[in-house]
Amino acid sequence: MSRGRKGEEPFVSFVSAVKKAERDAEALAVKAIRTAGKKNWTAYAWWLERKFPEAWGKDTELLREIVAAYRKRKREKRQ
Repeated sequence: MSRGRKGEEPFVSFVSAVKKAERDAEALAVKAIRTAGKKNWTAYAWWLERKFPEAWGKDTELLREIVAAYRKRKREKRQ
């Protein structure tokens, strides 16, 4: 994979094919979760928790605090 990322053929084509396969698998998984969510709301809840953890995660408040602290430190370092 690293050789493909560096632009070396035929590894570039391989990396491209792997990335496409990963995108296709992700789309298939999302479709399956959405289909399951029509019958079982917990599938949607699971997806929301993982896709948008800041808003829907089990540790939402903790995540918000961590993100806020990170952003604050990042701003302070720029100054």
